[in-house]
Amino acid sequence: MAKLPVHRVVGSLAAAVIASCTAELTDSPTLQPQIDAVTWPNSLAVADVDTLEVRVTLPDGRRVVGIQVDWQSSNPTILDLQPFPVTSGARADSLAAQLKIVAIARARGGALVTATIDRPGFSPTSLRETLFVTQRWTAVSVGVGQTCAVSVEGTAYCWGLNNSAFDYSSEPEPVEGGHEFRTVTVGERHACAEASDQLTYCWGFNGYGELGDETQLNHRTPQAVTGGNFVTVDVGGNTSCGVLLDDATTQCWGNQQFGQLGQGPDFPFCTSFTDFSISCRPGLAFRKFVRMKDGSSNVRQAYCTTNDVFAFPDCPLAAASVSVGDSHACAVIRDVGAVFCWGLNGQYQIGGIPVDST
Repeated sequence: MAKLPVHRVVGSLAAAVIASCTAELTDSPTLQPQIDAVTWPNSLAVADVDTLEVRVTLPDGRRVVGIQVDWQSSNPTILDLQPFPVTSGARADSLAAQLKIVAIARARGGALVTATIDRPGFSPTSLRETLFVTQRWTAVSVGVGQTCAVSVEGTAYCWGLNNSAFDYSSEPEPVEGGHEFRTVTVGERHACAEASDQLTYCWGFNGYGELGDETQLNHRTPQAVTGGNFVTVDVGGNTSCGVLLDDATTQCWGNQQFGQLGQGPDFPFCTSFTDFSISCRPGLAFRKFVRMKDGSSNVRQAYCTTNDVFAFPDCPLAAASVSVGDSHACAVIRDVGAVFCWGLNGQYQIGGIPVDST
């Protein structure tokens, strides 16, 4: 009987072993892993960074590590996913890193996050959860038909009635112009905000000059108020008032129909600031301080920026803050704490006898 060469015998044995192993792998049941969320916040705020983590187990409860998890975000512009950084370089850390991802909140909205396991011997398994990105706010103000707020990043958003275009938004829309705001205040159809550049900007309806840019043109984009830097501003109805930084005088602009600019009965109802004809309405006025007529020397010294009756026959009130309603306004006098009010008084809103205080 002829003998086979040794290398043929070894090759035959190896082939038989491989065939046996292949048949065994083919016949092995596919593992059904379970994937669960370990760290998975309900929501994030814009600019937040958090870590998402999943746990993979087998039916018998054994933990599975060292597998690749494929992470996907349905909208990276809202929620971006970045690889989890491995800092120590240890094998245990690198294995655990496969089960983690870094979530970066980019913008307000919702995104579906999917974590998928797909490797030989495992049935493809996925975990899907929707994460919502919210906005954090530092200031908010409501008007007649709209609401505006300032985000932690300094962006102003408004929703409701778009007061310069007379359309509506059910979701917060960023205010145009790229300004960084600190505060915002909303009136009937316009809004004003104090910016980080120390200027005050207003936007919206401007039929009474309430935007303070010396025009009656409506503006979607915030316009800088003329006349100085304000430490505080408030708006209401179709009137705006602010306290100037340099001398604490109270400045008002907009509608003067009921005396809400605090100018007294001799103030002209309408002033045109352009060389061409415009539709001039009662109360268009700018750079006019709220004044108290007459008064004794002691009163003027306590409440006014100056007691020089010759320089200021009608003394400008020195205010610390001001608040504006629909047709009247009030201010707290600096260093004294007294409150002065002016405007419509049909319901005693400025105190005293129920008549208009113009």
